[in-house]
Amino acid sequence: MEKRPILCGKDLTMANCKFCGIVSPSRGSGARAVDQIVLEDERYFAISSIGGFVPGWTLVCTKAHELNLAAQYSEAGFHDFLGTVIQSVSREFGRPVIFEHGAQCEGSSTACGTNHAHLHVVPFSKSIEKLASSQQLEGWQTSLIGDVDFHAGRSEYLYCADEYKEQQTIGVMHRLSKPESQFFRRVIAKSVGLPEFFDYKTNQFEELSAATASKLKESLLQAHA
Repeated sequence: MEKRPILCGKDLTMANCKFCGIVSPSRGSGARAVDQIVLEDERYFAISSIGGFVPGWTLVCTKAHELNLAAQYSEAGFHDFLGTVIQSVSREFGRPVIFEHGAQCEGSSTACGTNHAHLHVVPFSKSIEKLASSQQLEGWQTSLIGDVDFHAGRSEYLYCADEYKEQQTIGVMHRLSKPESQFFRRVIAKSVGLPEFFDYKTNQFEELSAATASKLKESLLQAHA
């Protein structure tokens, strides 16, 4: 495997992490509707996404403070949890694609202020793989989801897949030579005719995100009744 530069060293700092706050025992009932957990187990949780300009936009996150999901992609427990989320999103909103901006250090613009591992699950009828590969980033490669860790090495990365097939998921990835902020959000926003609304920091779509959370909660309750 070609060696790529280390973009930054890992520094797993939990201070001021929004996602760690969401799963904290002290989070209480004061959290915003969009921050309410729609599904969780011992290691993972799912919430609707702030800035989700597509209905059904959901995040699957680790409870442990980690920077990316590369190691999780080989874990059966991760796929058990993700599969349940994807079934619910598919049932309520349509077929989703998945993608991750894989950061390697706190404060990297690849993480765009989150600094906590999360996978985007987004209902989207087009090919995120083709759209991503057509952008001005050279070096996209096909990858089995469980091989992302190997291919990324110590570099930051982008990973996406059109179809989720648990540990047999095959998508495309790009090892970054420099941080890349909100890459997939830009791609999808442009594709759906909302290029000016890609940035979740300035376009939060909070009502839409809250509606996604409510619908997914109800769907999951019915599925497990």
